[in-house]
Amino acid sequence: RRVHGGWFRERSFALMSLVLPFYEWFENRDLVGAKFTIPRLLSDSVDVQIHNNQLLRFRAKNSSGNGYGLDLLLHGDVHVDTLRVRTFGDFVDVTINKQSNERWNAFRSASQPKPPTERRDLSRMQTADSDEESDDGVLPQPKSRTESVEDLPELQPFHPSSRKPPPPTPTPMPFSTLDFLLLLLITAHCLLNPFTKSEENFEVQATHDILYHMWDVQQYHHLQNPTSSSGSFLGPLVLAIVSFPFTLVRSCFASFKLLDLLIVRIVMAGFVVFSIHHFRRAVLTLFGLETSSAFALILACQYHLMFYASRPFSYVFAFSLSTFALSDWLFAIETSTDSLRQFHYNRFAAVIALASAVFQKEVLILGLLIIGFELLTQRLSIAGLGRVVAFAVGAAVTGIVMSSAVDLLFGLNREWSTFFVIGDGNTSDNIGYWLITTAIPRVFSGALALAIVGIVVEPRVQVFGFISVTFLVMCAIWSQLTVHSLLFVLPLVNLIAAVAMSFGYKRRFKNTTVYQLSMCSMIFTALCTVVFVRAAMVSYPTAKAVMGMYRQTPLSCELTVRVEPSVTLKGFSQFLERSEWKFVADDFEGANFVVTDQLEPPEGFVRLFVASGIDQLEFSGILPSVRVRPQVYVNCNRKCLEERVEKR
Repeated sequence: RRVHGGWFRERSFALMSLVLPFYEWFENRDLVGAKFTIPRLLSDSVDVQIHNNQLLRFRAKNSSGNGYGLDLLLHGDVHVDTLRVRTFGDFVDVTINKQSNERWNAFRSASQPKPPTERRDLSRMQTADSDEESDDGVLPQPKSRTESVEDLPELQPFHPSSRKPPPPTPTPMPFSTLDFLLLLLITAHCLLNPFTKSEENFEVQATHDILYHMWDVQQYHHLQNPTSSSGSFLGPLVLAIVSFPFTLVRSCFASFKLLDLLIVRIVMAGFVVFSIHHFRRAVLTLFGLETSSAFALILACQYHLMFYASRPFSYVFAFSLSTFALSDWLFAIETSTDSLRQFHYNRFAAVIALASAVFQKEVLILGLLIIGFELLTQRLSIAGLGRVVAFAVGAAVTGIVMSSAVDLLFGLNREWSTFFVIGDGNTSDNIGYWLITTAIPRVFSGALALAIVGIVVEPRVQVFGFISVTFLVMCAIWSQLTVHSLLFVLPLVNLIAAVAMSFGYKRRFKNTTVYQLSMCSMIFTALCTVVFVRAAMVSYPTAKAVMGMYRQTPLSCELTVRVEPSVTLKGFSQFLERSEWKFVADDFEGANFVVTDQLEPPEGFVRLFVASGIDQLEFSGILPSVRVRPQVYVNCNRKCLEERVEKR
């Protein structure tokens, strides 16, 4: 077999189930490593340690209950903190960086060599930067001896903290193909549904005002139409700054502002994909490449996050930060160096505190649950807790001060109580029924069944499930639970599902049950996404009414349009406005058009255009159909209509 420019000798794999570990080793200028092969390996029983910077100890068990071990003396000095262990199938890869570029040429055995008549368990691999061979053309064979099973120490149950530092990321590119696939799918959702929903109205209007009015604060929408809002200008300000160069280029080629809304949403999608990419890197270090890829594929099939990832409102801003923080938690679990682990804890606490102080307060509940768990497992010490609290308080104070300063700059008088009060979510008595029948299926879809399987087949992920369920229960108790609150635990639930999917993929030729369940779950999730997308495409009647009004009116006309407040929540934003038209929300008698949801047109107006919106889903076939009904009406002033007829 050709490996790194060298050749392995052929061996009898029939003996692998009868002998002690079969392994091979290699080196290059920077690192040295070994590959251990144990039939029916239990990956959660692998333990690799370095003692006194001289002795490498390998211990493992297989599903037959046999324990294996091997001690090797290191030939030269190494960086102990760079020890990386990765298990996949029946193999264990161990690598560690050398302190110098000097070739070792051999491991030194930790005990007396085996008799020459016994099979050697260690084969020397020729590397690309080594040209030494023995006189007879055979590569030098270092000697080693395996220990008996009786001499092995008792192997402790596996825990994520017992794992060693993460292996290097297999892909050197900063973004993989799957990351670009997620961005492409979010962009597709954005193009299919380019308009905005009611929950992101404040952030969308704020981004529009910053892009177009800039320092002319008196023209801002929240001052001309004062309403109570707990939103902040900090997120829209960052989004507008990043989007401004692209909107500037757009202004040179087209004049329709809806293109700027698409630009803003794609930039928002870029923030979300970056946080997902960082989380997938952490998954890669903890569970391997297959699980990281499965995580991305599950996300790609789901509807809720892909649909909302490009929508600039507080939950999506908070999701980006919380997902980035969760990746630091996974890195802290995998890291063996105390200083590096403390760094990840500090950054986790700071990002969580910033997200909860500026955007959504329930993120703090998730952060407290995770910190409490780390204290119980003693990975986080009391002294480390003090530093974590200091970073969290500093980040929260910084976020509150920055948010307040930006809000005052743009004329938004945000009450201080909005930074601390919890309790603006679902307060109904049947919240449990709503959660089970509506929120969870809508957000997780088929991944929920895979998550249950993942908890059974992989004990390491049970803590992720426990924290997710506890978070939802606490949010429900504190009346803070909305369907968007599930976004904060979506990465953890999808990670559990990805572990199950990876488990089934690796064993698809031995036991196809989990693999078939994974495929059925993905197909079911994709079908749910198709239904939800079809429903979303008819959920913006106001936006479609305005676009239909544009199509029936010459662009050169300077007209005034009155949009009633009751229909602005159905897809209208200032990005739909055109420079030749004036949109007003008050009772303006000289308006040429009135957009309303009232069936009867106002006095002096006639019906011009009707826009339909979603009414309900009808389950009449394989896929549910969407039933629509008239919801928004465009009424034209009689005088304006007569003038249009005379011109024609």
